[in-house]
Amino acid sequence: MSKKLPVERPYECLFICPVETPQKSIDAFIEKIKTTLQPSKGLLKGVQIWGRRRLTYQIKHHREGLFVFLDYTGQTETNKALANLFHVTDFILRHMISHKVVLTPPVPRKAAAAQAAEASAAAAVAAAPVSSTTPEAHSKESPSA
Repeated sequence: MSKKLPVERPYECLFICPVETPQKSIDAFIEKIKTTLQPSKGLLKGVQIWGRRRLTYQIKHHREGLFVFLDYTGQTETNKALANLFHVTDFILRHMISHKVVLTPPVPRKAAAAQAAEASAAAAVAAAPVSSTTPEAHSKESPSA
């Protein structure tokens, strides 16, 4: 019986801090996230600080929050470790970790229909019988003197 190899998958994470949180605390917390990702071979690809935004409803008596977005790759154990880190940290109001879905652009229907029409026309040409208008065919039909 073979063991399954751990698969690294892309993930996105968004967490909300109180607006009063100093930038140094957020930077230190991001460093702590990097050290949490290292044991499970996770890689932090990007950090975006979206800034101050109004919350839809109060969270822990806060009407505004500082939104921080993380883009990383890791395993399921990585997500569990990060979720534990978010729960333990006092200044995190909310967090959300989700699997990053990579979408391919859809093929326009008109272009797909045109390609299908071209393919059927090419198949019809290939399947059509060859006419006997070659010079060799004429030499066989004409009487020789």
